[in-house]
Amino acid sequence: MVVNRLCYLAVAAIFCLSTGNGFGSEVSPASSTSEAKIPLAREILSAAHQLVELRTPYKMTYPRIAYPGGDIAAREGLCCDVIIRALRAAGIDLQELVYEDYRGNMAPYLKARMNFQQGISKSWAHRRTALLDVFLQRHAATLANRYTPETADQWQPGDIVIFKRNGWETWHIALVSDATSQANGEPMLIDAWQEPGYVSDTHSLSSYGAVGGHYRIPESLRDKLPEAHCQRAREAWMSFVEKGQDTRLAGSRSRTAAGFSPRG
Repeated sequence: MVVNRLCYLAVAAIFCLSTGNGFGSEVSPASSTSEAKIPLAREILSAAHQLVELRTPYKMTYPRIAYPGGDIAAREGLCCDVIIRALRAAGIDLQELVYEDYRGNMAPYLKARMNFQQGISKSWAHRRTALLDVFLQRHAATLANRYTPETADQWQPGDIVIFKRNGWETWHIALVSDATSQANGEPMLIDAWQEPGYVSDTHSLSSYGAVGGHYRIPESLRDKLPEAHCQRAREAWMSFVEKGQDTRLAGSRSRTAAGFSPRG
């Protein structure tokens, strides 16, 4: 699918509002078209489905990137990058928000950084599940960690789930999909992991063991962000999509030249 970047950004500007900002100094007056906003969860989920279509390969890499709005190569990504990229489509740049929150509240982030060998960097702070967990505890709605008939209504598409092992170690993060497991009715996830080796929607909530955190980004978080932040985030998303499409197209051409039929 070819995306008209200019049209997308023109529309996106309508939905990116600001009523003050707890993360930075830029402030814009609130738009008079607030009733036309696309629901945040819907934007996040739509972007996540697009990530599934792009099938971005899973690769562990931590290069130095630009700030804010920086991204690693579109041909690769970790589980955290699914969350980062999907939220950028909705006008939220976790790279900037996590790092600025860390600068103003270092203690919980330093405590959570576990065995990181270097200091917390604006290039990768937002790409660590432990640090995302701290940010979400501080700024998102906290919901049930277990899926049961009694808590089923708390599990909504676009929610963020963090998994832990050994009782404390955060190690994986995923988005809740709008699909459910045919086996037991629990939510399906959209994530990137070693199996199948790219962004997919094939894992269910119980695929990764214990849930250590279940969060929902509130509309109020985006409403507080300055328009410039939202626009930068959306531009970073569109840049990734364009590069990701180019990468996938190049891969399809290579497979075709080698005698394989490209996947649909």
